[in-house]
Amino acid sequence: MKNSLPYYLYDAFAKKQFGGSQAAIVLEAAKLDKTTRIRIAKEMGYPATVFVSELNDNDISAQFYSTVAELPMCGHGTVALISCLSNLDLLNRADDGTVDVTLKLAAADAKVKVSVSDAGKTLAMLEVKVAEFRNDSIDPERLCHALGISDGTIDEHYPIETAVGDFVHLMVPIKRIGGMKSLEPNFGEIVSFHADFGIETITVLCADTGSDVITVRVRDFCPAVGVAESAAAGTTNAAVAGYLFRHDLLPDMSDEEINIVAAQGIEIERPSEIHSRLIVQNNKIVSQWVGGVASHVASGYLHVD
Repeated sequence: MKNSLPYYLYDAFAKKQFGGSQAAIVLEAAKLDKTTRIRIAKEMGYPATVFVSELNDNDISAQFYSTVAELPMCGHGTVALISCLSNLDLLNRADDGTVDVTLKLAAADAKVKVSVSDAGKTLAMLEVKVAEFRNDSIDPERLCHALGISDGTIDEHYPIETAVGDFVHLMVPIKRIGGMKSLEPNFGEIVSFHADFGIETITVLCADTGSDVITVRVRDFCPAVGVAESAAAGTTNAAVAGYLFRHDLLPDMSDEEINIVAAQGIEIERPSEIHSRLIVQNNKIVSQWVGGVASHVASGYLHVD
């Protein structure tokens, strides 16, 4: 006997369709075993498939899968999930229209603050782990070969560092936007950094955006977790925000709340906008949030044995 499960396809971190990072949301998924979830995620072929096992008021039991593995957390999957549930009117809103959601995940609970943007989109901001940083003594020549750039492209004024949060990211600062466009990644070489240092993504960033609105441009290469290049990644941008704060690359470092807007996915023709929020006390990040909006693309039913 087959079960028909409703599913929804969303573009996360995108104000309109066909931008951002793709995610599938599968509801009523409590009876699916892990093997079936992996098969469905592979069938969808998206960077993330979200399986919702239970909705209890604003507590949501969910699991995230890439095409190759279960993920402990997923920023763009969360943004897509919250937009989906909001559009289906499955969230209980306060009188002011806001919602406080608790994501019940395998490793730990996660908080999400939900509101409606000026354009009428659902804005979801996920609380994420504040990244810690380490120096993995990366060979610059090897790194440049993996990214397909010359050594003069990397900004020598700022360090190449590894950010450890919900995922492990190698932060690579680039001098100019032109350097972002010129990248020709060797994905096999990028995967080797995962084997040698436990690095899950190589994140290239440029603070020289030429924009008053966009704080930083980002490219994120993630073949080790099943995506060649991510069009938009919340956990990655949380680490980027911590790096920018750590190295005094933000325009106003005195505020108790610092808001950052990142552009990602430009080079792969899936433009994205990711919002980060830092809560700072005594020149230290005490909490951190990342999020954005999502756009509905399609929906239907999965027929599963």
